[in-house]
Amino acid sequence: MSFDIFEHFATDEQLECTGVWHELDKASGARVRVARSGNRAYAKALTQAVELNRTALDAGGELAEARSDAILVEVMAQTVLLDFEGLSYRGQTMPYSQANARVLLGVKDFRKRISQWAEDASRYRAQLELEQGNVLAPT
Repeated sequence: MSFDIFEHFATDEQLECTGVWHELDKASGARVRVARSGNRAYAKALTQAVELNRTALDAGGELAEARSDAILVEVMAQTVLLDFEGLSYRGQTMPYSQANARVLLGVKDFRKRISQWAEDASRYRAQLELEQGNVLAPT
């Protein structure tokens, strides 16, 4: 018996881009659809944003850190937090939009939770899709 690399490491690239639903709160039905960080759209958007802001980021200090956070929020709103339901912010219902995603991702601990899900490769495993019959087995 050998260690099957596909079984342990393969991910579904389409799923990485379209995202996976995650429950935030069962009682309220709050949930978010999260794409994998590092997907093609994420990599492209992050590269572009860093290049456009290279001078500010290279300057260092608090302003560079704030700019870095703003870039991360923007890129995640465009490419990682793809949908949500049942969320509010300071008492205001927040229907999904990229603008609302930016507001929510501005809350660092919420952003951290989304990042954790986005970085967890096991949530995007091709093996899970294979077992559910949603992808073809490798040839």
